[in-house]
Amino acid sequence: LAGLAGCVSSGKYEKLASERDALRKRLAAVEREKQGLERTKQDLETNLEKQQGELSEMRGTYDGLLSELQQEVEAGQVQIQRLRDGIRVNLSQDILFATGSAELDAQGRDVLTRVSQQLAKAGHRIEVEGHTDDVKIGGALARTYPPNWELAGARAARVVRLFEEKGLDRDRMAA
Repeated sequence: LAGLAGCVSSGKYEKLASERDALRKRLAAVEREKQGLERTKQDLETNLEKQQGELSEMRGTYDGLLSELQQEVEAGQVQIQRLRDGIRVNLSQDILFATGSAELDAQGRDVLTRVSQQLAKAGHRIEVEGHTDDVKIGGALARTYPPNWELAGARAARVVRLFEEKGLDRDRMAA
């Protein structure tokens, strides 16, 4: 450019030098933006791989539950549904608890033990909801569970305790 400076007026030379500097700055900014986009792409690819792994794990859990509980599903005692963000396993009250009780029946313990074996293979969060019928609680039982919702909570807690006994991490569960 120095040789060119003799042929070009100093005003034009300064203008060209200024444009060159501006282009260099723009190139540096574009390079930084490119690096940021590459990091974002890597983060998105990592997140996608993680989500695909979780989805695969969830499919495995779903298939394992269906296989393990096939007899109960066919009898209408268990329903297994795949949801957008998880799996829902609904167990009929009559295979889990006697009316007005929070103690698991033998059949309920067996079914929940098989469920826990499938859940132990994955790291999913486990949320247990307890339910009851609409029969008002009376007699001595009413002192322990005045309204049905307390019985429902006790039933959910009992299932969580069983899962914990079977080796599931209590930090994964909520009643």
